[in-house]
Amino acid sequence: MSTSAQFINLAGLAAVVLYAVLGVLTILVWNPSAAMPALELSEIYRQVEAASETMGLGVVAAFGVMGIGLGLTAAVVFWRRKTDPPSLILAVYLTLLALAGPAYFWASFPFGMGLADTFAIGGGDHSRVGYLLVGASGLAFLALLPVLWRFVYRPPAG
Repeated sequence: MSTSAQFINLAGLAAVVLYAVLGVLTILVWNPSAAMPALELSEIYRQVEAASETMGLGVVAAFGVMGIGLGLTAAVVFWRRKTDPPSLILAVYLTLLALAGPAYFWASFPFGMGLADTFAIGGGDHSRVGYLLVGASGLAFLALLPVLWRFVYRPPAG
């Protein structure tokens, strides 16, 4: 595996794992704390549970485990194959990061609605980190387009 492929593989793995960890922390800690800054996190959880609203912990756990699992799987596959071009490795990690945005929305929806129904607030992101994550997914998608274009259109050798 070339040095550039190794770097892309490690950087891609780090980015995907970081996204998953930040996503879980945002959903479970930072967003509820930003939505209800006057309350302790434990009190927010107690009131959501007392209102018989869901926190969607299983969905959030699935988001984190799947994100880290997909990142690790890609890293191991590329490390073992050793012949994949850096552009393919980059395309895979950019795809994972681009798809992480909809996955983050899916994972944060139940707890966001639980907060909204419990406290009569909006169910969207209250923490800026959520916006950064979705923005990073959008940028990954935009960065993926020229990489995919190179796979589709290859100028004739000459």
